[in-house]
Amino acid sequence: SPERWEEYKKDVTFFSTQCYVDSYWTQMQQDHGYNPPPVWTLAGYYLGNWVPTSVRNMQALAAIDVAYLLATFIAIYWAFGWRVFSIAGIFFGCQSSAPFLWTGGALLRQDWLFFFVFSACLARKRYFALAGASLVYAALLRVFPGLAVAGWLIVAGLHIFRHKRMHKDHVRMLIGGTAAAVILIGSSAAVVGTDSYTKFFKHTIEVHDKTPLTNHMGLRVILGHDMGFEGSGRMRYSKDGSKTDPFEGWKSARVKRYNDYKPV
Repeated sequence: SPERWEEYKKDVTFFSTQCYVDSYWTQMQQDHGYNPPPVWTLAGYYLGNWVPTSVRNMQALAAIDVAYLLATFIAIYWAFGWRVFSIAGIFFGCQSSAPFLWTGGALLRQDWLFFFVFSACLARKRYFALAGASLVYAALLRVFPGLAVAGWLIVAGLHIFRHKRMHKDHVRMLIGGTAAAVILIGSSAAVVGTDSYTKFFKHTIEVHDKTPLTNHMGLRVILGHDMGFEGSGRMRYSKDGSKTDPFEGWKSARVKRYNDYKPV
């Protein structure tokens, strides 16, 4: 609508004038675009439209993640005690794979982490239905936390194999997770659109999977990483500043090695 278009122009003006320092605005235009799942968009949509753009309001929205991080460690202390709480704090503060500069000051980038950890805390305290719901919510926020569901299903499957029935705690967890999935997926489809999941898969899953990035981790990255210096698969030595995309050659080489080592 004309009203929304005027709001959009105001938002773009605000961010472009606030972020021109240190080439932030230019770098934003080179990103891969909007990629969160539809369930994340539920909270992101309402929070993004909750307040008009201003420095103070953006700082308030960015502070939500700080609250999520604090709540994460409070939950660990509540469920596991001070020893586990201390170890978790030391690990989180010292590990180098996720420094603050990567997503610090962003909006709702730590929500999945809270609900992922909170699910383990709830299970520890034997709130199994809520634990299942929390884990499903984390998975629908960022997909990859859903891998933890496999571990829980293995435990449940072994119990069925040994006792020929499901444990009541596993049933409660399954009910909680299923209820959360139905409510969250249904709500997100209603708010974001029924085609949002198809678009999410094509843009985020397919595009990002085929676009090498320096923050990718895992077995495939290790196998696809060609050691060495000049002419190798290391981005540092493959950058070509004469091209529109200086890392085009590095990306092509990485994708080729992915394909070459796919059987492995």
